[in-house]
Amino acid sequence: MAKTYQVKPSDILHVTDPIAAWCFDRAIFLFGSTMQHDLDNAGRGAKNPAIANGKRQQVMSKWLGTPVQYRSPGVVKKNDEDKAVDVDSSASGPVKL
Repeated sequence: MAKTYQVKPSDILHVTDPIAAWCFDRAIFLFGSTMQHDLDNAGRGAKNPAIANGKRQQVMSKWLGTPVQYRSPGVVKKNDEDKAVDVDSSASGPVKL
């Protein structure tokens, strides 16, 4: 947000003490630049863009402290729509998906 509006983070939050404002701006800069560096490195060497994006999302989850969410193994991608597969294990014989 600070880059978009060309305003320091301390100005956005109206930090009036100059030393506290400098410390806050510096902390935000260090957090953002370190996270951006990790995000840039996470996608390197991936075989395709989807894998690179998944690795970047894992890094973002680590930095923001959010749990990593994995897709359910019972969901199959077909015709750009997620559809749950209903498997009946009570019948004998091979299971058809």
